Amino acid sequence: MKNLAQADIRVATLLQEFYPADISSTETELFCVKIDGEYLETPNDNLIYHENKRALRELAAELEYVDSLDVTQISLYNLCSTQLEFYNQDSNPFIQETFNFRKTLLNDNSLRTYAGPEVLDQLKYLQTIVDYLDNHQIAHPHLPQMYLENDEWLIETGTKENFDKLVDLLIDEIGSFNNYQLTVFVTTAHVYDSPLLGVLLAKKKITSQELSIIHLISIGIYSKLFGDVDRSQEQEIKKEIVHQGDTMLRYLELFSPQKTEIEKIIEAGESTTVEFKSTLRWNIKAKRIDKKMEHAVLKSIVAFLNTDGGTLLVGVEDDGNLLGIELDDFPNEDKYLLHFTNLVNGKIGKEISEFIKYELKNAKDQKVLFVKCAKSPTPVLLNFDKQEEFYVRTGPASVALSMSQMLGYIKTRFS
Repeated sequence: MKNLAQADIRVATLLQEFYPADISSTETELFCVKIDGEYLETPNDNLIYHENKRALRELAAELEYVDSLDVTQISLYNLCSTQLEFYNQDSNPFIQETFNFRKTLLNDNSLRTYAGPEVLDQLKYLQTIVDYLDNHQIAHPHLPQMYLENDEWLIETGTKENFDKLVDLLIDEIGSFNNYQLTVFVTTAHVYDSPLLGVLLAKKKITSQELSIIHLISIGIYSKLFGDVDRSQEQEIKKEIVHQGDTMLRYLELFSPQKTEIEKIIEAGESTTVEFKSTLRWNIKAKRIDKKMEHAVLKSIVAFLNTDGGTLLVGVEDDGNLLGIELDDFPNEDKYLLHFTNLVNGKIGKEISEFIKYELKNAKDQKVLFVKCAKSPTPVLLNFDKQEEFYVRTGPASVALSMSQMLGYIKTRFS
């Protein structure tokens, strides 16, 4: 190895000499690592470059303590090389060309459970997976009780439809990955024989410690569940898995584009304090402006004010799909915000405006109306079509209360 103490992170002014077609048109300032006068490259002589100087400094620091490059190890250098050489695309390669998903998932080590009462003990340590499946209304398939033989489904536990839902979910998740997430997914799926763990790690839904425990269980050497386990061997394997998991999560943190606040909210999904609305005034099905759409937006705001506060995103479908504000067909953003202001002042009241903060925010290539509602100290009514309505949040929904229900709620909530 060269002396990496003299690694120099600089603007890659010579990138056009390497990739004239790809680089010359970009508006992003790119950097590369120069060591002893030579640019750092992948094993296949592709230049390593990135827009984040901090990421490249971390890469150089990692190499400082490496005597030789081992392509079999999980490292920032190897992850960068994999991404640049295999997944440096404008769009992800179709994942079904890489994995026959059904057959691959039927051999997914992280989904393997044991027939009999010990499965309950095992599932306690697989809670991250169970929670992920529960959140998508998918039952744990309890592999290998369900398998393929001669292309026929043989099912002892669960159903083919349930397993198909899991397949479709993972394909959808992977289809949304950027190239850095795809690199982590493929690496994890191959190293641990688990597409599911690959998805969870790429989405940062699992920690390196959880990764190690789940994998140790899958290969039958977790001492808290299995007897006759070599404790020292278990600790060594666990240490290595934690290091590998930490490296891949660090890679995502440094190299993968950071999500905006809106994208993080959308990823978390709707809840008691978060709701999505597709449009402010446009009825997508009827293809016209519709006051019912405005009513739906305003009642969510009133419900948040009357409960514990919350966040409303307008321009996002229930499933998290981004639509932006364009469908509402305003001449410009100022007109959009003025219309919303008039709705709030006219239908809820100017005196409540101090508890409602709103602005247009970027999410990918779209603009979304971001509305933050505080918990109101006084009851808030919605005046719509000459009727007064009172709403509260119940789970992920805004619910209207009758007069008697409202009086009881006000007595409890605002006393």
